[in-house]
Amino acid sequence: MSVVPSQDVVETPLSSSNDLATQPHRSTFRWHPSTIIILLCLTACLSLIEVPGQTCNDYYFRDFSLQEHGWPFVHLKRFVQRPSTSDEELPRVHAYLTEIAAKDLSNPSEAKPGSVLWSDVSNWRMFSDHGVWYRWSCIANFSICVAICLVVGGLVEWRRRRRKSFLQFSLSELLLAMSVTGLVVAAYRSAVQQVQREAATRNVAMEGLLMDFPSRDLSPGWLVRLTDNSRYLQAKLDSGVSVPIGWRVVEIKIRDQGLSYQGQPSPLELSKSLEELRSVNEISHWPGGPVTLKILNHYPPERIKKLSFFPTRCTDFRCVSRFTNVESLTFRRMDLDAVKFDFPLLPKLQKFGLDDYRFSDRTIEWLKTLPELKEVSPWSVGELDKELIAKLQRSLPNVVIRDRLGNTIR
Repeated sequence: MSVVPSQDVVETPLSSSNDLATQPHRSTFRWHPSTIIILLCLTACLSLIEVPGQTCNDYYFRDFSLQEHGWPFVHLKRFVQRPSTSDEELPRVHAYLTEIAAKDLSNPSEAKPGSVLWSDVSNWRMFSDHGVWYRWSCIANFSICVAICLVVGGLVEWRRRRRKSFLQFSLSELLLAMSVTGLVVAAYRSAVQQVQREAATRNVAMEGLLMDFPSRDLSPGWLVRLTDNSRYLQAKLDSGVSVPIGWRVVEIKIRDQGLSYQGQPSPLELSKSLEELRSVNEISHWPGGPVTLKILNHYPPERIKKLSFFPTRCTDFRCVSRFTNVESLTFRRMDLDAVKFDFPLLPKLQKFGLDDYRFSDRTIEWLKTLPELKEVSPWSVGELDKELIAKLQRSLPNVVIRDRLGNTIR
């Protein structure tokens, strides 16, 4: 490998320019072998990202699993029959495919943790089983891949035609390569350290006893697919378990009874420790109690978008007013007129849920003051009170009313 000075810094001798000028002229569409090799490698990587299907973690049929193909848009949803399946659920599958085809739901779902993508041959069978294609998603994905290949190939070929050899680099190119390498190494190291910090926090919070921590792989979708669902992009914890470096806690589920029985660690210690979970945007406690509220009184409120309460012994909920960025708020088994609740102005609240028989006049008047409110869910095991629904529709004409299953009430 040889290094040449940057052309914008060091003057090139006349003889060197003449040497480049005497090189045979190549036509626009006659690319160097090095460019073709790079494009072939890039095409292989894009194929690993685009073609294999990933098993979804948020959908379940007894006899079928749902797979999604495509990036950044889903261009194929495919149901795969399990080996021991029967044909009993085929009508349900066909009905569901008809429904999603009509809605054109082409946003990717979360991949099932621990599953593999391109290393499983069965994930490449795009034209088998039961599936629905999305035409515009196919066109968009194909266009994006072609654009990536054209840009990368054009840049590589432009650089190659200015060099006698592919391995001839300028100082500026070496500096850029070193900078990019340093950024990648620093990002990888930071991700590994964050995984280890979150693992330590889960140990302090006695995961499974005091709290639960639902997690997700937050790495970019293309990187997850390229590394076979992050199988080749993992960090080893002190316990010896390997997890993807993008694995992050996104929700805290607090068990107040466990906290009350254990007594240790203290709510303040727990709150400080939970600050290491930097991707958390949801907190819930089912059932809850006063210890949970002590934690929320100290927890940083800026990142929380969703709060859910299922109280049994709580009386003071004034801590809710701290969470001004919350977008979804749910209360169960609570009379807001009886407990300590300031009815705060939550400027970003969009969804509110409460037991149907708890919607008092004061609660409805408070809902009128919320500028971004879009959805209200009166919760009931049985049939909803029709008078309450009519009252909510009159008082909140621009708000969608949904039942506990998410169905819109007309």
